[in-house]
Amino acid sequence: MAPTKTIYVKESDLPLWGRFENAVKEWNAAESVSALLTEAMRHYLNQFGDQGGGLYVETPDGEPATFGGGTTAILAPQRDGWLLSLDEDEFGDSMYQGYPLGRAGVEEALKEARRCMADALKDNEVHQAARRLRDAVGEEEIIDKSVGWAAGREWALHRAVPGELDGVLELAGQHWISFGGRTDDDSWSTLYDEMDSLGHTDPGERRQISRNPFMGAFIDAAAVAYREMLAAQDDL
Repeated sequence: MAPTKTIYVKESDLPLWGRFENAVKEWNAAESVSALLTEAMRHYLNQFGDQGGGLYVETPDGEPATFGGGTTAILAPQRDGWLLSLDEDEFGDSMYQGYPLGRAGVEEALKEARRCMADALKDNEVHQAARRLRDAVGEEEIIDKSVGWAAGREWALHRAVPGELDGVLELAGQHWISFGGRTDDDSWSTLYDEMDSLGHTDPGERRQISRNPFMGAFIDAAAVAYREMLAAQDDL
């Protein structure tokens, strides 16, 4: 048994439907009302395209479409061709708002619109991955600072010698880039050992200590601990 569809007609449209049915029957305009409706739908799709996948195609005399309700792309006729607009929420916040498609025919414009949508989704996927990587780097930096702060305080309280702590205070008061670097430099002896034990230097290389999130927090925490120790000495 063939599948059926029920069409509900507004009362005000009944006269038109009566004329329509008589035309099909008396003028042999089609094999049936269903066949004529199917042909009308096929003609509409050929003219304005399948609006699936979020693409909505405006009719020349229709109301301007808006995003929402599943619509993420709008293909609108313009005086000089077609304009494809994309929803930033779907295709990316840096997405260019309009793609002029020129004076292409309807079918060509639909194909071009679909291609632009696919390319935009790919670009958005790359941008989202880049944002995820950037956020991950940010989280890694937070972790490095936290670990560096704990390590710097521990070193200052238990292993650093006075000369090193004086150097830490000097560094903490300026925007330093790097220090050390000489293999025969003993002014940072316990710090070099600390960095070696933490895996932050290569013993075979010049012992250059460069600023990074871990090391910046390390020096700042050591300076805070040293100031606390100096204050405690005054109380003794």
